[in-house]
Amino acid sequence: DMGWGKTLKRPAPGLLSSARSIDDVNQIVVAPNPNLKPEYSEKVVGALSYYFGKTGNNIIEVVGSHNKITGQILGRTLTDIEFGNTEPELAGYDFVSTTNADNPITFRSLEFNYKQRLSFLPYILRGTSLNGSYTRSYADRRSFGTVPHSVKGGLDYRFGKF
Repeated sequence: DMGWGKTLKRPAPGLLSSARSIDDVNQIVVAPNPNLKPEYSEKVVGALSYYFGKTGNNIIEVVGSHNKITGQILGRTLTDIEFGNTEPELAGYDFVSTTNADNPITFRSLEFNYKQRLSFLPYILRGTSLNGSYTRSYADRRSFGTVPHSVKGGLDYRFGKF
């Protein structure tokens, strides 16, 4: 299988306009950014699947993806000068806000999946299946929330309407 798509992700309304929060003790201002632009992404995904066994319910699969995001929305801490502060009473404060990334970021991943229905078990246990996956993900620069290695697995059971 192959797939391709483009998306546009608009900023949440609270990131564009909301009340500022000022912490005078720590000299921090949390502020919206009305100049925030949408994120654009383009993604390509390819998968190879092999179904096996008498029922065809068992599968080995390899999935690869490539996702390029332009204008990624990032949370940042800025000085009052970087933020463009014009209020003298907030001079020297740090401003926590969101901005768009200057450069695009590219995410890539490769995933291996395995699922097998254990139909060779005795009748009452034939609805048991085993699954597992390993995913390797990386980006061309550090990005919050990117998990480089992920291993997942599970055991499922199904019997009649149960």
